[in-house]
Amino acid sequence: MEEELLDLLGPWIVLGLLFAFVLLHCLWCRLTVSKEVITVSDKGTIVKTFGSGENANTVSQYMVYTSNGQAIKNTNSLWFWKFHSDELQGKLKKGKKI
Repeated sequence: MEEELLDLLGPWIVLGLLFAFVLLHCLWCRLTVSKEVITVSDKGTIVKTFGSGENANTVSQYMVYTSNGQAIKNTNSLWFWKFHSDELQGKLKKGKKI
């Protein structure tokens, strides 16, 4: 009887643990984020290419440089519902506070 119950509940236990992990990870990301006002001193794009020819793969990273010497990567984030980093990068102006 106990073995049948464990066989029945086993997948639900795994699914519950997976859901709890995702929920806790999302909460951790949201609660540990720091928000501060920065002044943009410069912005740029780093382009890396892997491979060559038809098999080449290009990855771009948007960077924001601050007046206090920080370099911040501007990326999309599912956890923070932040999308369209490329549009945000285009709207940034030197000397602007964000």
